[in-house]
Amino acid sequence: MHALSMKRVLILSTERSTVHALQSQLSEFELHVLTDHHSFFETVRSYKPDVILIDFLLSEKNGGGICHQLKSDPSTNSYPVVLLSEFTDRPERFGCDAIVMKPFNGIELVQSIYQLLAMPKAG
Repeated sequence: MHALSMKRVLILSTERSTVHALQSQLSEFELHVLTDHHSFFETVRSYKPDVILIDFLLSEKNGGGICHQLKSDPSTNSYPVVLLSEFTDRPERFGCDAIVMKPFNGIELVQSIYQLLAMPKAG
């Protein structure tokens, strides 16, 4: 697939094995990986991803809380967010658009991303 037509996916995960699995499963997308949350909001605004994947368990912060903060800000709330979690199946609690349970199935994850990409943009 030509790089200009690739959809952009921002990944926030501190778990190396999760990052490697995502990179191998999502090769059809342009990926930008953050391994800590410190520059997350700045990166969202500059990278302008088509979809954001947030790992629920981060080393210093809760991914659900980051999702909630992202969805509470009018400048970032239109970004579709997939929460990766082994603990919760209630994405609405954090305001995310979808949840993929860990360990994740690559096909299920790609389908979730394409479903979010097909949704009309808010605003």
